[in-house]
Amino acid sequence: MIDLEQVAQGHAKSVVECNPSAKEAEGLIATAVVYGANELFHHLDEMDFGNAIKALKFGYKVCRKGWNGSGMFLWLKPASKVRAEWCKDPHLKHLAELNGGEINALGTICMLTAQNEILTGWLASQTDMLSEDWMIVP
Repeated sequence: MIDLEQVAQGHAKSVVECNPSAKEAEGLIATAVVYGANELFHHLDEMDFGNAIKALKFGYKVCRKGWNGSGMFLWLKPASKVRAEWCKDPHLKHLAELNGGEINALGTICMLTAQNEILTGWLASQTDMLSEDWMIVP
């Protein structure tokens, strides 16, 4: 399971970066994030797709009870900067080099498949979006 307090502190720091006058309230902001996440997710055995997306944004892994494969789940890979020296993909490395040595990577939803493979850029089906059997992965 994720360290919710660490996620909350990250959210609070982001708020303070955008609004330095909120520095005095940073601890309260982190506490509110933890409280809100606990209230939103910990009492739910099943969720709709909207709450599953919210859970992903809080750093949780989610899955559907109705999925056929054992051990499948989703997680959110947040946006980041990719440095050229980290790249094994020659095309990505070249793009990063052309961009001054690093390039922005957008966030994406990833899946661990039933075959124990990683799928980057998972897309929900209409059935997934309309289902209410989403749950947080322990």
